[in-house]
Amino acid sequence: MADTLKCDDCGQFATSEPGSSGARMYDFAAMEPDYDHFRCKRCTERLGPVHSNARPASGDMRGYEQVY
Repeated sequence: MADTLKCDDCGQFATSEPGSSGARMYDFAAMEPDYDHFRCKRCTERLGPVHSNARPASGDMRGYEQVY
């Protein structure tokens, strides 16, 4: 069963169904994870997948962004 989350863009409760997206956001002043940004399927289709503000040295964003 998919997790029920609140979309950070439209505010509607949705599930992490195929087509939705999420990303870990960081607070660089504290140098630690701040929150996970979730975007529902409808907003992902309208706005594109959400992107993390992380900047890994390898450039590999797979651990920071996810399209379900």
